[in-house]
Amino acid sequence: MAFPDTENLEKLAVYKGWTLAQLQTYLVQGELPSSEPLQQILSTLRSLPTEAVAIVASAAVETLVSRSKSPQTAPNSVLVSVDKEW
Repeated sequence: MAFPDTENLEKLAVYKGWTLAQLQTYLVQGELPSSEPLQQILSTLRSLPTEAVAIVASAAVETLVSRSKSPQTAPNSVLVSVDKEW
């Protein structure tokens, strides 16, 4: 059995919100990749079309604005986590 070329595997991995290594592990071992919710969100975000990313960005900004008005949350900790991913 032959594997598809790397370019097609990368496209499939992006579509699934996985890394190429996660997809290859799944294909060889049959194990689904596990990741934290934030990583799942970021992976999904990176595979969305531009229009959908704009909608998500708008919702994120609205959420940060509403949370910044509430003293109970710490939005800076979220921003640090996201910065480490980029």
